[in-house]
Amino acid sequence: MKKVLSIIGVGPGISLSVARRFAREGFAVALVSRDLDKLQGYVNELTANNVEAAAFQYDSADSASLESALKQVETQLGPTSVLHYNAASLHNGRLEKETADSLIADFRVNTANVITAVNAVREQMVSGEGSILLTGGGLAYMIAPDYLSLTLGKVATVTLAKMLSRTLRSAGIYVGTVTVSGHVEPTAEKLTPDNIAEEFWKLNADRSTVEVRF
Repeated sequence: MKKVLSIIGVGPGISLSVARRFAREGFAVALVSRDLDKLQGYVNELTANNVEAAAFQYDSADSASLESALKQVETQLGPTSVLHYNAASLHNGRLEKETADSLIADFRVNTANVITAVNAVREQMVSGEGSILLTGGGLAYMIAPDYLSLTLGKVATVTLAKMLSRTLRSAGIYVGTVTVSGHVEPTAEKLTPDNIAEEFWKLNADRSTVEVRF
């Protein structure tokens, strides 16, 4: 049976490296994000390397749009085997600049739509093989007033991973998060997209640890 990796929130860094890493293991790749033109460029790169891949557009502020995109993935590529939630609202903002509305909007992207995505694919997953992977951040363990909203989101990511793990374990679905503890650069000594992608693969293959701080 074909294995499908669905990535929510795609850019040239961690998510694309995760796509390449899982593709080496035989996964087809669904790239789900807002900018269809950029997605198509990533798809072209993957298909040029003999990877089955397709692009799917969704509005990060609209949960129904995400559900629809994941249904399209199932129709076009097949059931999602591994879900990687990488979407995040990335901006700095201190307390005096944030509002309840801005925090709620960011929370939908950073956290709430994880639930939307999980509920859209969990019935598709084969017991003992399905995985939910979340991109976490070191802000979960820091006091960073300049990144109020993102910090709250990353705190929620760690907690959500642990709660989902406990909830979905009986269905044979693994949940894990890589907490990325710093700025990611292709030329970094440790925090490169490829190194982080390898940590995601290890979590998925081992299926025993909920969180890795990297």
